[in-house]
Amino acid sequence: MSDKPFIINSNVVHITPVTKDDTLDYPKLVASCFCARKPSYYLFNAFFLIFLITVTTFTSFSIDPKRPFNRIPTVSTFLLTSVSFKWVINRSLPAVSYLTSLDKYSMVCIFYICLLASWHAIIGSNWSEEQAREIDKWMLVAFACIFVIINIHAKATNIHLSISLACSSLQFEPIIACHEANKQM
Repeated sequence: MSDKPFIINSNVVHITPVTKDDTLDYPKLVASCFCARKPSYYLFNAFFLIFLITVTTFTSFSIDPKRPFNRIPTVSTFLLTSVSFKWVINRSLPAVSYLTSLDKYSMVCIFYICLLASWHAIIGSNWSEEQAREIDKWMLVAFACIFVIINIHAKATNIHLSISLACSSLQFEPIIACHEANKQM
């Protein structure tokens, strides 16, 4: 297996020379090819880590439900971790005008963590201690089911198999200044 992060299809390489005209100071060569990123890198270094960060938020349910001042900072730390991880990943990807599968999955997980933080604020202030513990157990099950559904939906829409960022084609059109050709003209 190659260490290169891209797969270039050599059967679909197009090179088009453009002749010199009044708008060009030099001849140019336009080259384009189909280029796709390998999905395994993003599966293990992005999707899987976002999944782990989000799963780890369930540890906040081990804290007493009547102590929201301990639960909320814990979940907020996971939220900040997810947001900063999203920014780090986005810096390593090319800017595109649409949401990739990775963007969608990370935003859903960030929204999920926000819902979890909201729940911890609600449970700590509205019920007695005994009621809060019982309701919190059911909400743990509910949040776990929601997270499972999110991941089943992600799998069903082929986030993990046909990642849009891994299967997007890149076209590049470098302008190659050909001084030798310019001298000959």
